[in-house]
Amino acid sequence: MDNGRSGLNSNETQLTPANVNASSFGKLFSYQVDGYAYAQPLYISNLRINGGSHNVVFVATEMASVYAFDADNFGNGSPLWKTSLLQPGEVPQPGGNPKPAQGLTSTPVIDPGSGAMYLVTAQQAGGSFSFRLHAIDITTGQERAGSPVTIHASVPGTNSEAVNGTITLNNGCLQRAALLLSHGTLYIGFSACPTGWLLSYDAASLTQIAVLNMSPNVDGYGQFGGAGGVWMGGGGPAADDQGNVYVSTGNGFYDDGPEWGDSILKVDSQLHVNDHFTPHDWSFLQCRDLDVSAGGVMLVPSQSQLVAGGKAGKMYLVNLPNMGGMQANDAGAAQTLFFSPGSTTQSCVTNRGETVTGDMGTSSFYGTAAWFNGSLFVGNDPGPVKQFMLNSGHLTPGAATAETISPFSYGTTPFVSSNGTSDGIV
Repeated sequence: MDNGRSGLNSNETQLTPANVNASSFGKLFSYQVDGYAYAQPLYISNLRINGGSHNVVFVATEMASVYAFDADNFGNGSPLWKTSLLQPGEVPQPGGNPKPAQGLTSTPVIDPGSGAMYLVTAQQAGGSFSFRLHAIDITTGQERAGSPVTIHASVPGTNSEAVNGTITLNNGCLQRAALLLSHGTLYIGFSACPTGWLLSYDAASLTQIAVLNMSPNVDGYGQFGGAGGVWMGGGGPAADDQGNVYVSTGNGFYDDGPEWGDSILKVDSQLHVNDHFTPHDWSFLQCRDLDVSAGGVMLVPSQSQLVAGGKAGKMYLVNLPNMGGMQANDAGAAQTLFFSPGSTTQSCVTNRGETVTGDMGTSSFYGTAAWFNGSLFVGNDPGPVKQFMLNSGHLTPGAATAETISPFSYGTTPFVSSNGTSDGIV
């Protein structure tokens, strides 16, 4: 989909509200794969493989395998190709969450122009762990020239991770956020470790451009102990047409840089933080494990605004030219509102013995919004899928599904298909 993460395919000519119904719309067939697929499947139409043209769905698994399947014809159930990104003697990195393996967790990205798919794997051989960045050919599954490369990252820092004044990316981290390819640069986020990371790489050469650590000098605390993780509910960094990149971060300390906990950041390919938005109650969010990065960010098409949300259930509508920084009562945001009514003001005692207060809703964001015809569509945990209409830079709740998403299911990321501005289906 588009780099703004709009969740909209506006070129759908076959599916309509008339033929998407209980009697004519449903599963056609299923393919067997070798492990869990936490990554979103990807799709390319009219791709030449093995001398024929196919509509192809690509699936990546936690066993560090990638499959190319014909999306229309099951045949004998065999893939068009399958490749393992493990080298001899390696196994996927053992998993805690997800488990039992974390071989390939994030959603890859495809460059249709070059025919390359970019992926990040985590593996071990004996007691040696590594992350690798791969570029494979989407017609064969084979590694491109110069691929793969081992991922290394380090920054100066003084938190408890630091060794001789340096913090190093380690395999306690999880590469969960989807990859982004924008203006020839790849963006890779890491979370689930003491500090979050964002890396940028040149897509042509697979050389590292820059490294951003989200909390180099202050430790995280609480149940999970992270600081500024970039996980975005499995969504990924978003980019505008100028190549500015937007990412959200999880629990952690905030001080207007270099500590960037519970924030939405605007960065360039060199990973300079050029602007940001941080909720005024970030300290409460950190204390109560209410990550802003629990959900993804979506750039509202043609509106110069983004929408994000986190575990507290609050939606943030932020102006891209001026994101507002951190201000009392979130005055820098275009608007904040809760997905569901019934939010309450609560308190929490930090690891420094400070009592902090903030607002907490009755549901949480773990996904990314979708867009169609002036409206957002959001699915929270728990709750319905709900429409929010955007008029004059202001969101107003609209229709909602009768069915609701169950608690502790991590919600949903809606998707919209349409034929231009007609036949919209969520």
